Amino acid sequence: MKYFQLVETIKYLQTFNKINSIYRTDLNTLKIEFDQNNHIYFYMKRGESIIYKKDGDLRQNQLNRPFDIQLSNRFNRSKIEKIELINNDRIIRIYVQLANRYKIIKSAIQFEFTGKYTNIILLDSDETIIEALNYVSEYQSIRSVKIGEKLENPPHRNVQFQNIESIEDIEQFLKENFINLLKINLKKEQDKSYKFINEKKKKLEKHLAEFESREVVSARADQFQKLGEIILANFYNIAEYSEYININDFNGNLISFKRPNEAKDNSHMAKIFFNNARKLRKKSENLLIEINSINRKIEFFEQLSIAVQNSKSVEEISILMGRESEKNRDSIQQDESIEIFWIEGYKIMIGQSERGNISLLERSKGNDWWLHLKDRPSAHMIIVTDRREIESNILFESSKLLAKLSLSKINNNSGDKFIVDATRRKFVKVQNGANVLYTNYKTFIIDI
Repeated sequence: MKYFQLVETIKYLQTFNKINSIYRTDLNTLKIEFDQNNHIYFYMKRGESIIYKKDGDLRQNQLNRPFDIQLSNRFNRSKIEKIELINNDRIIRIYVQLANRYKIIKSAIQFEFTGKYTNIILLDSDETIIEALNYVSEYQSIRSVKIGEKLENPPHRNVQFQNIESIEDIEQFLKENFINLLKINLKKEQDKSYKFINEKKKKLEKHLAEFESREVVSARADQFQKLGEIILANFYNIAEYSEYININDFNGNLISFKRPNEAKDNSHMAKIFFNNARKLRKKSENLLIEINSINRKIEFFEQLSIAVQNSKSVEEISILMGRESEKNRDSIQQDESIEIFWIEGYKIMIGQSERGNISLLERSKGNDWWLHLKDRPSAHMIIVTDRREIESNILFESSKLLAKLSLSKINNNSGDKFIVDATRRKFVKVQNGANVLYTNYKTFIIDI
C-alpha cells in the first residue's frame, strides 16, 4: 500500500477501541474484529501487502502455530491504547492492554508494509519480540527479527512522501482493495488448482488404460484351467521331466506348451495351472471393482474442477483443495468412497457412492450434522461436531460445498439455486440402504 493510503487507514482504525478477536484466516492473512462489528483484514504476503474489508469470513482450518497462540493470548478481547505509524514509514503499530485476574498485560502488534520485508511482529511492553510472521536473520538484513530481541526500527529512509491525498470513503476504498486482490488471487488459485486436478486425472486415466479387459483376463483363466485338465487326463502319457510338452487336447488337436520352471512333477504342474486360473478369475472379479473405483475418482476430480470454477473466493478454493494436504489420515480417510474436507476445524465427510453414503450413516454420531440436497439426488454429507455447538455459518458453507460438488451431476451451469436440508444425525431414520427420512431440519438456499 502507498504511504498516503496507510495514513488514511490509520485515521479510520483510530476510531476503534477494542479488538474482539484476532486470528489468521490463512498463512498470510490476519483478520481483526474490532468493536462495532468491524472486520478488517491484513494481507501480508511479501511484495503484495494490503488492508481490506469484505463481507463474511471462512477458514479451512484453525492455525495453531506459536505465532497464532501468542496472537490469541495477548490480543483477543483486548483494549486499544493507541494506533500509530512508526518511523514515518509504511509501518502500523497497534498498542493494546489485556486485563486478567492478576495484572494488566501490555502488548503491541506491528504491521510492516515494506516490500521484501513485509511482516507482522508481536511485541511485549518493552518492545521485545514475542513472535513474528517471518523471522529475519542478520545475514538477510541489517535489521534482524528474532524472538527475545529488542525490535529496532528499519533504517530511516530519506524519502519525502509526496502526493498525500485524502480518501473520501475509506470503507469503500478498503472494500475495493479486496475486490482487486480477489480478482488476482482467485485467478492464480484457480489455475494452480486446475493444473493439480488435471495431473491427478491424467494419472488415473493412464492407470485405467493399462488395465487388461475382463474378457482377456477371463480367457487366460480358461486357458490355464484347460491346460490343468488336459495334464490330469494325460497324466501318464507326459514324460515326467520333459521341458516342452506336446499333447492332444480334448478335441484331438495337438498343443504344445513349456513346463513351468517351478514344477516339481506332473501333478505339481497341473496344480500350478489350476492356481493360475483361480488367481485370474479372482482378478477378473476385482477388476470391475477397481475400474469402478478409478472411474469414481475421475468423476470426483471433474466435479472438483467445476466447483473450483464456480468458487467466488480463495478461501473456498482452499477448502476444496485442502483435502489433499490433510496429513492426519484416519480409517475413514482410507475409505475411497468417502471424501474429507475441513471448514473452521470441523471435519466434513461426503459420500462418493451408495456404499460411502451408507458408511457415513453407520459411522456418524447422534450430534453430528447430516446434510442433503432437498428433493434432488446428491451425496450424503456429515459434519463431525465432537459434541461442539456448530455455528450457522459452518452449516451454510458446508451446504455451499455440497451444492458445488453436486453441480456436475445435475448440470454444468452456474447460476442455479440449490436447497439443502440440514439436521442432526439423530433425526435421520434409515429406511433402506442410503434411503432415509428426516425431521427437525434447517433449510439453506444456495446460489452457485
